[in-house]
Amino acid sequence: MSSELTFLTEFTRNLFKQAFLLLPWFARNFQGRTFEVEVFRTTLPFLERIEKEKPQLFGTREQMCGAGKSLGSFFDKFRPERAPEENQEAVGHYMDAWEKAWKNRKCLQLRGHEVKLMKYFHEVFGASDHLHLPELLSMAHLIDRETVKVARKVTIPVGWEAKKAFAEKTELLDSLKQELFGGGDVTVQTCKKIQSRHPEEYKHYQQVVRSRKHAGSLRIIEIFDEKGWFPTVDRNTLMARLKKEGLEEFLPSAFRGRLGVQPSGYPLTFHTESGLELEGPPLNSLVMNKSYGKEEEGKEYKIHPVEDGTYYCETTAMVGQSKTKYYTLEYKRRARELKNETVQRLADKIDGVRGRLTQHIHSKDRDTWVRALICLFIDATCARVGNPESAKGKNKTYGVTTLLTKKHVRIKDGQVIVSYRGKHDQPQRHKFKVRNNDHPYDSLIAEKLMVLINEENEHLFARADGKPYSPQQVNEYFRAKKANAANGLPEGGAEAPCTVHNLRNYHATKMFIEFTEKFAKTKTDVTYEDVLAAYQGRSKTKTRSGKTGILEKVAKKLGNTVPICRKSYVDPKEQLFFFKLWGYRPPESIIRDVFLDEGDGAYVD
Repeated sequence: MSSELTFLTEFTRNLFKQAFLLLPWFARNFQGRTFEVEVFRTTLPFLERIEKEKPQLFGTREQMCGAGKSLGSFFDKFRPERAPEENQEAVGHYMDAWEKAWKNRKCLQLRGHEVKLMKYFHEVFGASDHLHLPELLSMAHLIDRETVKVARKVTIPVGWEAKKAFAEKTELLDSLKQELFGGGDVTVQTCKKIQSRHPEEYKHYQQVVRSRKHAGSLRIIEIFDEKGWFPTVDRNTLMARLKKEGLEEFLPSAFRGRLGVQPSGYPLTFHTESGLELEGPPLNSLVMNKSYGKEEEGKEYKIHPVEDGTYYCETTAMVGQSKTKYYTLEYKRRARELKNETVQRLADKIDGVRGRLTQHIHSKDRDTWVRALICLFIDATCARVGNPESAKGKNKTYGVTTLLTKKHVRIKDGQVIVSYRGKHDQPQRHKFKVRNNDHPYDSLIAEKLMVLINEENEHLFARADGKPYSPQQVNEYFRAKKANAANGLPEGGAEAPCTVHNLRNYHATKMFIEFTEKFAKTKTDVTYEDVLAAYQGRSKTKTRSGKTGILEKVAKKLGNTVPICRKSYVDPKEQLFFFKLWGYRPPESIIRDVFLDEGDGAYVD
């Protein structure tokens, strides 16, 4: 998860900043403490400011009244400069406030890092437990530089240290590698062999790998805090320090740019030389794109500026040879906004596009009516246009242009039935009634499909020469405005503002909007759980019934998965509106997957 996508709202940023600033005071004054504070006097200016302002940490909602009263009692007794024995009453009220806030935290609608921050602060303030204190201190980086300086005054006097733990786990891991792998390379294949032969030993090995990575992640954040690197540092400076502590494996040697840190997931965030954050950590067999930031001859940049007009770097998977290009988050945002704007233009023109498709399907020109039929087929079914490469090899999948007449099509009970395996191994099944007065498009499509079936070509949608249409030829027709006999378009095309694939985005968003409107008319005073279940569904348990969410329905219609529909098909603004309609924050998945800015202070007063 990229750090840029895990921001805190104005309310939660203020809540946890005040909590961090009060942490040194608590460390000094709690009598049963297991952690301490260094140079307490340096924190007094911040504490005196809190004493004067008396911030309402938990807001003013009814559910937080109890916590607010305890917080008020705390401020009545809170005197930062007093000795610990004189602050015990204030300590008790502060602990009570956090305990009550924890019990009623649901009303705060916390997401992502906020959930962990609330949990860790409750452990420290409510239960006086320092189990996750290292993780908590590492999260001060989410707030600001000032908070980091204050939080790092707190230490565990005798106990766990990230630097020491990483060194110890590294030594243990080297020993286990020698014992299990004989000092040889640790590959996917050798791991499978060891797991099969020595399952318990391999399980222990994996536990050590995870704990070593965790210690290394915390140590890297500590280094950033110690050096005052905020928010990023150049690659060479960081690599020099990581090598000193044996942490260089966390930074791919081929990467060029700047680095930041985040408290969960991979510890490093990757940025361009100019500071733009990448969409994820590029870790395996990394190759930088030498053309990034340079104007490429003949390339149309459209919405992307030259300085961020292509991918930044590329990696190759550890297993197989698949490659992944990494773009900046800004690039992804612009691309997604453009796509959603394009889909909206399609929605505005859909009636005209369908009118031309219906007109062309009756054309005497075979090239014209078959391509019009393909587009109507996709409009009616939300099927993919198809990719010739996917229909090759061992694990074949199909789309409209790669459908095979004998294998995928049959006529039964007055219906043309098309069945095939689509992308992601999703089974697809489409039915068209030959006579259907309720849905005239069904009859029209079925009639023309029968013509193609009787031609007995290998591919269902074949050209006059028997070869299948390519996706490019379909899109050429779908977007064409003027007649072009040389390209097989004597009557022009559908005049759509986009590719035929965008019909899937159009239908996904249309289904979601219609559901939102219906849900709003039939539901009142709904809980967050009701809204979430309506959105993504819920499984059946002994105490509650199951429910199919709108995203599941969209996924079924598109022959795809719920995460991909949420991320790539339904307009993110409509998803955000669905939750805001009821005053609820969206799930973390929406913020993470579609790069949405929720806006400050929108949910908690």
